[in-house]
Amino acid sequence: KQMSRYDHITACDPVVANETHAFVTLRTGVACRFGVDELHVLDIVDPYQPKLIKTYSMDNPHGLGLSGNHLYIAEANHGLKSFDVSNVLDVKPLEHLKEIKSIDIIPGPKSLIVIGPEGVCQYDYTDPKKLRKLSCISIGNKVTM
Repeated sequence: KQMSRYDHITACDPVVANETHAFVTLRTGVACRFGVDELHVLDIVDPYQPKLIKTYSMDNPHGLGLSGNHLYIAEANHGLKSFDVSNVLDVKPLEHLKEIKSIDIIPGPKSLIVIGPEGVCQYDYTDPKKLRKLSCISIGNKVTM
């Protein structure tokens, strides 16, 4: 049974959520038609009535991952970003690794998995302000962004 619906402009829109908030990234691009480059924060305490509570400008967000009060956003050619989302009305940037081209992120139990056009990397993210590369596996055919 569909509980609710959140409508936005046509865009590519990955979503992560916790018990109280959903984080939605919208992006522009050929496949994303009329998109915008934004992070939307929704109040989902009442899952029957999600409410947009704040919008943040982004560069070109692709994938995202949430671990506790930390949000990680893959910004394609613009790098990898980490944020403190403990106060969703004042999301604080923690780190921006501009040299890391990233498409998707998976916060695992021991490492942050970052997928990019050239491979898959693991980062130690015990300190969200200082991500530390652990390893990378290259792929033969580059993934296009």
